[in-house]
Amino acid sequence: MVTAPDHATEAQLAAALARCASGDRAALRVIYDIEASRMAGVARRMLRRQDLAEEAVQDAFMRVWRSARTYDPAKGAARTWLYAILRNCALTILRDE
Repeated sequence: MVTAPDHATEAQLAAALARCASGDRAALRVIYDIEASRMAGVARRMLRRQDLAEEAVQDAFMRVWRSARTYDPAKGAARTWLYAILRNCALTILRDE
């Protein structure tokens, strides 16, 4: 079950992605502040190494910045979009290792 704060956070993420798409750097910081620690934990579980997890999160945020304009809220939640990017970054790192 999704709680009210999660709905609020999802709305914050979607709004921040829209602002990123228009070049607002502060919006990327908002996304980072909300999700970075959770993303790092997911990346650590996938990659089993702290250094690689940090690399995956950094790569993911770079891709978020460059691709924010491609996010379409009609196709899915902002958080889902962020974690798909993180997953792809982690898989790229695993493939290259």
